[in-house]
Amino acid sequence: RAGHVSKGHLLGTFMYVVALPAIMGALLSGQGPEDEDDPEKGLLAQMFDDPARVALWAAGETAKYPFGFVPVLRDFASMAFEGYGFRGSAALSPVELAGKTAITYGKAFRKWRDGDEVDWRKVSMSTLLLSGYVFGLPAGQAKITIDAFLDWMEGEKEVRARDFFLYRKR
Repeated sequence: RAGHVSKGHLLGTFMYVVALPAIMGALLSGQGPEDEDDPEKGLLAQMFDDPARVALWAAGETAKYPFGFVPVLRDFASMAFEGYGFRGSAALSPVELAGKTAITYGKAFRKWRDGDEVDWRKVSMSTLLLSGYVFGLPAGQAKITIDAFLDWMEGEKEVRARDFFLYRKR
């Protein structure tokens, strides 16, 4: 306040402003650390079994958190920390999606014409997302829920309750 801040005060502020929101945000969105051997293992069990891996995950989440608020830096941080590719402006997303939907329709038509099996789920999901942009509706959440419902109905994949609300990890 008069130019002097104690190390304890600085650490406490850092924990409340950066570390805690970063870690809690990842956990609440279902992006917590995942044990390769047992993906169903909870966070507490992982902390006791392998505390170094959980601490490294928490440090990574904390390190990338400040970049999430700056549009261009956020994309580069995602590339550096998570290996995701660079994404352009959100304003170009409808144009990109319209192009991908047109390509999906073209491939589906050629497969249908040749008598091959068409992946109708891919065609319908592209149409759903594009219609969300056109009509200003939250089609992303509808896609997540419909995908989980179809997987549950087909019984080919294990579906958890959170899969109806959050993107699944790949």
